[in-house]
Amino acid sequence: MKSLSRQRGAVFAEFAIVLMPLLITFFSFVQLAQNATADLYVRHAANVAARAAAVMAANDNPGLHEGLAAGTEAAARESLGRWGSGASPLIAVAGGNVAVSEGSGPTGTMRVEVRATLNCRVPLGKLIACGGSTREITHAATFPKQGARYK
Repeated sequence: MKSLSRQRGAVFAEFAIVLMPLLITFFSFVQLAQNATADLYVRHAANVAARAAAVMAANDNPGLHEGLAAGTEAAARESLGRWGSGASPLIAVAGGNVAVSEGSGPTGTMRVEVRATLNCRVPLGKLIACGGSTREITHAATFPKQGARYK
């Protein structure tokens, strides 16, 4: 009888030893999955913002060029959907984190760079996958200018 109770204690001790590395591994994989998803969302936001900038920046369209930066930033924020909305968003695009550069001529290209902050929230996993509580993500996209020619 004594050997059976000793084995039960050994199983509990082994479980206690293995539990922490197992939890850290699991939570790290969950945080890495969030990192990859956030990376895709920011890449999509850059593409959407570049398309918005290309449509708004047509040189022949009067009145649209003044709100280019604000419109491009709004397009980037809207494309993040539920990940970038709410009181504490998972992906935050702060003001001025959308840079627009314009190519020359009416048929040039618009290049938009979106810098976002991922708020890493998975306990234990954020220390390994993010190296802290936040991670910076930057993506750029280029789109040819579009729009009707107004005269």
